[in-house]
Amino acid sequence: MKQYKYKAVNLDGKVIKGETFLGNEFEIVMELRNNKYFLTSLKESRKMFIKSRKIRSKELYIFSKQMAYMMNAGFNICESLNILKDKFQGNMQRLIIFIKKGVENGNSIYKSIDEADSTVPNFFKSMILIGEESGNLSEVFKNMAEHYKHQWRTEEKIKNAATYPTIVFVFTMLVLVFLVSRVIPKFIDTLNSLGGKLPKITEFLLNISYFIRGNFIIILVAILVCFVFIKKVMSIEKNRLKVDKLKFKLPLLKNIYKNKIALRFSSALYILIKSGIDVIKGMYIASEVLENSYGEKCIKDVIEELRNGESFREAFTTMEIFNNQAKDMFIMAEECGNIEEIMGNISELYKEQFNDDLKRIINFIEPCMIIILAVFVGTIIISSILPMINIMNSI
Repeated sequence: MKQYKYKAVNLDGKVIKGETFLGNEFEIVMELRNNKYFLTSLKESRKMFIKSRKIRSKELYIFSKQMAYMMNAGFNICESLNILKDKFQGNMQRLIIFIKKGVENGNSIYKSIDEADSTVPNFFKSMILIGEESGNLSEVFKNMAEHYKHQWRTEEKIKNAATYPTIVFVFTMLVLVFLVSRVIPKFIDTLNSLGGKLPKITEFLLNISYFIRGNFIIILVAILVCFVFIKKVMSIEKNRLKVDKLKFKLPLLKNIYKNKIALRFSSALYILIKSGIDVIKGMYIASEVLENSYGEKCIKDVIEELRNGESFREAFTTMEIFNNQAKDMFIMAEECGNIEEIMGNISELYKEQFNDDLKRIINFIEPCMIIILAVFVGTIIISSILPMINIMNSI
């Protein structure tokens, strides 16, 4: 399935540009002629979504939920996709149109998504493949809606938790830059004209002010270069693996991060088992939702050990990406034999635990940010007042 960019003109000279997923030039020409336009330019787009943003969990939740409803109501896949394409915009809408065209040309949904070269998560694509192979696609869509609904709400909670500290941090930086670059120099000039002697802290801030004002463009370019460099370094798999491993060892955050990983893994595995997938294959697919390359590697190492004959208990005991509570619960789920029900309970438990973790983080960060703001701004104010006090004492 290919995507084309075209340019066409009508008899009145009106020119239009657009993109289409029609199979070949003849189909595109006929479609345009039906709308009284004539093709003037056509070229293939090599990558459909290469510059597009990642498809959000909320969009996948709504899409999966609506597909499950319509398929259960008797609509076929093409009818369902045709209705849904107008309910979305941007990347998701283009993907739905692309899938619809692929299905109309005889492709499966999975193959159509795979050919789109989009930013659809691997977990979503794997679940589609499972649904098509089992013939139970509507149930799989229902299960995915449940999964992405929870993932979307979790992401929203994390964003909300980060909003206040981010606002305070940005405000603090703006205040500092304004005071150091604009207010302090003028204030110091006035003090110098009065013959006041500057304290060390005031001289230090004044030097910072002169440096920022004299090298602002260089500082800006340096920050940009650092950002690009870090992004480039993180694109290397070996470096990304080291950073992802470090996340499990951060002193204050490692337990919270492990709870988040346990929540993602248990939720995904529960949905997969519920959809009829065996535990080993489910673990492999569930590892892709962790969004952590080291965590994914650890899960796949455990799978390899299980295939080599090790017991579930032996394989899971050495894993460092889960805390002891999570490991014990996963082992218990497998040994009891009722893994679907227990995995669902584990998922619910970690939902509550992760929510509690977020609340604790918010309660800790908010006063810390206020203290930091007070320290920085207070330091600048004191450095400005001290020379005035010295002048008054010398009178």
